[in-house]
Amino acid sequence: MIAGGAAYDASDLSADPTVLVATNRKPVGSGREEPWFGTERGTLNAARAVMTPPGEGRFSLASIGLDHWKLSSGSPTSAT
Repeated sequence: MIAGGAAYDASDLSADPTVLVATNRKPVGSGREEPWFGTERGTLNAARAVMTPPGEGRFSLASIGLDHWKLSSGSPTSAT
């Protein structure tokens, strides 16, 4: 932890895998379904992203470093 910084516990993310994201990309359609945002630049957009953790277990790809968190859903939110 950085002195004066916020405490972070990865187990908190596992319990509630929702994060706030910001991008300067334009939403595709409503921004509520994949691909969420396109390649064109726009104004600042904020969204809540629900992540799916990598698989667990002895024989999962995560156990050998070949799996990672994935974006499972997103919903636009106000940046203010």
